[in-house]
Amino acid sequence: MRERLRGKEIWVVGADRYRNPEEDLPADFEQHRDAYYQALKLPTAVDDFITPLQQAMKEALQMFNDGLPNNPKVKIRKKGKNRIRLSPLEKQPEPVNIGRLKTQLIQRWPMTSLLDILKEADLRIGFTDHFKSLASRETLDRSTIQKRLLLCLYGLGTNTGLKRVSDGTPGVDYHDLRYIKRRFVHKEALRIGTAEPEAILSRFTRANLKHPTYQALGELGKVLKTIFLCRYLHSEDLRYEVNEGLNVVEQWNSTNGFILYGKGGEFASNRRSEQTLTMLCLHLLQVCLVYINTLMLQQVLAEPEWEQKLTAEDRRALNPLMHGHVNPYGLFWLDLDQRLGIEQVAA
Repeated sequence: MRERLRGKEIWVVGADRYRNPEEDLPADFEQHRDAYYQALKLPTAVDDFITPLQQAMKEALQMFNDGLPNNPKVKIRKKGKNRIRLSPLEKQPEPVNIGRLKTQLIQRWPMTSLLDILKEADLRIGFTDHFKSLASRETLDRSTIQKRLLLCLYGLGTNTGLKRVSDGTPGVDYHDLRYIKRRFVHKEALRIGTAEPEAILSRFTRANLKHPTYQALGELGKVLKTIFLCRYLHSEDLRYEVNEGLNVVEQWNSTNGFILYGKGGEFASNRRSEQTLTMLCLHLLQVCLVYINTLMLQQVLAEPEWEQKLTAEDRRALNPLMHGHVNPYGLFWLDLDQRLGIEQVAA
């Protein structure tokens, strides 16, 4: 039953991941099939789709074969498990102006609170308006709900928890945040339902027999992979470009660890639903950070002194995942004149 549920041979009414497979497609797909194909920039005729792919694969294979004798960083071995040997790419230095740009952010917006970034994003785009109560009516005013929602999302997304957030916020009680979380914070408000590739592909495998559509998708994947690998091995510039994209992914993962600092980054609960909420709130904080950082970068780069300063290499390395100017922990005040209410021990 588990495999049939994953493949959506059976489904659960009212579920998201395990919903009716007919809901994976737009409701008007059959009536507007041509419009959807046009939006995807795909032909409706099979031959018009296959023929260009065949030609592209032949050209890619020929290009790789002709260029291999003059490609010193790619070698083909006659023996061994890994027949293709590829020399590592040389480390590329960070463009100077990117470092200067990071310094500008630190100087102009020093120690910017991550909670303030979440708040500013909401005040500009109003994403908390999409969090609706599960109850039929609500007595709290919207400004109170907005404030408590932001605190809940911050506590969940940083993994610090609602108790810690409420303890550090005057006028907000832990039970108030629990109420908001229970009534307003649910995964449907944090994400848009999508059909997962695994679920779509597994629909074509039944009783270990491969569906023709599944086989066709597999063959299409082999063709596209062959074309890409030929171009990748032939062009060092493409390899650098791909590596730069992977570096952005690594930086994104690093930002995850920067935001999800509470409890050492470990999930506080074993419940799948709680873990899902934590990750979705983390993604929301990431998106808000990227949005506000983009606004900050735009403000700096709009100034005349930066108009002609960025080079092509600078623009290549520019991304809004910087967080050297962001403080996710809050502020720490030290007053040496204030003492704890503990009796002094006589000497």
